[in-house]
Amino acid sequence: MTIPTLRIIGHRSRSCRSASSSLFSSNRKWTSSRGFGTTTTITTPSNNNNDNNNNAKNDRLLVVGSGVAGSAAALVAAETYGIPVTLLFAGGVPQDCNSWWAQGGIIYRNYDPASGDSAESLAKDIHRAGAGLCADDAVRKVSEEGPDRVKELLLSSAKKAFANVPFDKTPDGELSLCLGECSLV
Repeated sequence: MTIPTLRIIGHRSRSCRSASSSLFSSNRKWTSSRGFGTTTTITTPSNNNNDNNNNAKNDRLLVVGSGVAGSAAALVAAETYGIPVTLLFAGGVPQDCNSWWAQGGIIYRNYDPASGDSAESLAKDIHRAGAGLCADDAVRKVSEEGPDRVKELLLSSAKKAFANVPFDKTPDGELSLCLGECSLV
């Protein structure tokens, strides 16, 4: 069993109080140091059963940003592939990121057939919100594949790669979906 290291480095000079960070599970061990460039090291046991990754101990990965995407990339690299990861972020703690502060959550599509929501309607909404600045291929990929990746990352705790992002949930544990929480200008 390998023990990959996930180092987190923030630029603000204050103590890292990340032991209760909602972006990372509580079973990780945290150490921190004070000073310019707060550094936090997380050691997490790897369940690396991937035979195709014989060089994991030699691989290195630098992830910039502690939002949902950066945290997910760092967790998958460390836990699934045993790759030592360094996560850089601009804030004083990992939660000091746009994903944490975003009032509107993340793009997600309602799978309930009664909702009338679809990949096409999501793509249309993304294009409208992007005011003509969106790349068609990226919008297509996000609208078709994004909701499944969100579900997989945020709700699939059985895979032990659960990011534990504190999105609102319904009493039965599903994501609490809403419409009209953000406005287009």
